[in-house]
Amino acid sequence: MTKILIISFTFPPYDGIGGRRWAKFAKYLNRMGNDVCVIAAMKSSKLASSQWLKDIEEYKNKVLYVKPDYPEILMRRPSGIYEKLLYRWSLYRVKRVYRGVNYYDHSTSFGRKIIPIIRKKVNEGYKNIIVSIGPFHMAWELLQIKKEFPDIHLIVDYRDPWADNKTSFGFTAMDGEVLRVENDMETEVVSGYDRVWAVSTQMIDNLMTKVSLDASDKFMVLPNGFDIEDIKDLVGDRHMLPDEVSVGKYIFAFSGTLYNKTKELFEEFIIALNMLKEKRIDLYQKCIFQFCGEVPDWFDSLTSGHNNIRHLGNKKLSESLDLASRASVLMLFLTDDLNYSRSTKFYESLALRKPILVFSKEGDTMQFVEQNKLGYGLRKGYVNADLLRILELMENGRMEFNSLYELGEYEVSNLTRRLVFR
Repeated sequence: MTKILIISFTFPPYDGIGGRRWAKFAKYLNRMGNDVCVIAAMKSSKLASSQWLKDIEEYKNKVLYVKPDYPEILMRRPSGIYEKLLYRWSLYRVKRVYRGVNYYDHSTSFGRKIIPIIRKKVNEGYKNIIVSIGPFHMAWELLQIKKEFPDIHLIVDYRDPWADNKTSFGFTAMDGEVLRVENDMETEVVSGYDRVWAVSTQMIDNLMTKVSLDASDKFMVLPNGFDIEDIKDLVGDRHMLPDEVSVGKYIFAFSGTLYNKTKELFEEFIIALNMLKEKRIDLYQKCIFQFCGEVPDWFDSLTSGHNNIRHLGNKKLSESLDLASRASVLMLFLTDDLNYSRSTKFYESLALRKPILVFSKEGDTMQFVEQNKLGYGLRKGYVNADLLRILELMENGRMEFNSLYELGEYEVSNLTRRLVFR
């Protein structure tokens, strides 16, 4: 039996996609007979209803929650005048307290705070320690544990880029000196940890440049994947049939977070719909575009001219998967810097055996989908032509999905078997 300690700032019952990855891996590690313990942040005084609560049910008594020093209000979207004023004051305060580093990093000082707990766990035999990032600073702070206990197996797992992040965690607001500090911290982490895992080849290639010696054996791609237990109830014919009101319609479904930096790409999508409405009203009237999840402030104004674009709000996991299973095709909008990204939603789309439409600058994910005949790319700069081409394929019954593509390697249960510990 291997003793494994997982540090994941976001973890169920607190919501947020950051908790999904290791809630899943921990579930299967636990089922394989390992002794799994988790340390996570108590992100709020109120328990949110995470979509992945059921995944921690079998080991929830082994999850320890620690209240971070970072202000709670800055870890969520404020509502109302009071909360917005509190948010501004709290942000002003962290700018002063965390001067010289990324003050949007929620895990700052969290690593130092949990070191006494980790010391105790190491002495209890938990010598395989996985630190899931972002947020990032706690990984740097936890290098102290390696100095104290050189025989531990310290692993950092990248869900997101760190110093070269252009999409989230506030990096676009940082000046050059702060970015230099962040890069130095990341370099120390990549050099100091025993193993480095990341969700993509591109991230691994970038991280390998941060170590001067040939240390390729310390790096491993650990992609996102789908949990068959989430979708096993959606594979029946009943769920694959469209709603009665949608017979004869082409349903395009999107689920997840539509990032602010996809605005330029989304504007091009709207222009394409405007042209379709003007020149091919027959095709336009058959289309329904459904969006579930978080959308930017500009979404409503950009989509106001199209009644066939529907924002359904946040949905439970089972609801969003059911909506996806009823769709004709599934959509993915990628930012320019993450045009290689293959999120959990991407693999869940594959598991539903639905064609994927990748809206992005040409890149690895689009190439993967098209080469394996799993969907189609809508290339930035050519969305209008690509959308019309895809609709004509649908109209002629020539929309393809390679049903023979083997998905087993992307099941979380199988990905878990790839993890190597001491």
